[in-house]
Amino acid sequence: MKGIRLSPSGPVLANGAGAGFNPGTGARLRLNEAQTTVGNSNVIPTAPTPIGNALGSTFIECVMPLPDPGLEYRATVVCDVENPSTNVAGQVELYVETSVDGGTTWSEQASNSHRVNSTEVAPAVPLARTVRLDMPLTFGSTLGVTAGTTALLMRCKIGASSGGNVLLLSSPVTPGGDLKSKGTVYFGFEECF
Repeated sequence: MKGIRLSPSGPVLANGAGAGFNPGTGARLRLNEAQTTVGNSNVIPTAPTPIGNALGSTFIECVMPLPDPGLEYRATVVCDVENPSTNVAGQVELYVETSVDGGTTWSEQASNSHRVNSTEVAPAVPLARTVRLDMPLTFGSTLGVTAGTTALLMRCKIGASSGGNVLLLSSPVTPGGDLKSKGTVYFGFEECF
């Protein structure tokens, strides 16, 4: 366990008994978050596409400056998916990817699938659901972090293995408008002991 200091020149923290401070595995050191609103016109394609304000355009990423190969990292992605069809049962996949070279290359770290059934027949209300992917604690070294890595980047992709080009990534701007609405697309990226 590395010594933790409140300031670079300060003393190493100790617990109440005077021993070294050891918060245990999974204790959060840093958190980087991002969120966005996404309009209903964002049709989820068959091919996995990075999530951004509009699918396929500038994507959202979380950046962890100066990562440590000996620390662990975890990621969470949450978003809303809607199926406006009356006869197409859909399935979407979420993917968490990381990069250690500034976003030139990306490596998939976690993925999962979610079924989104077709619209209810009566009344005809599009079915929507929240989907989520959690990348569990993973050592920086496993993600490709080495001594001297300047940043660890995280992004998410979404694709539809069935119902592609029918299912929608949805996050309306209301109720708060552009300034206050945080949307239902959320990324969280943590650095942990």
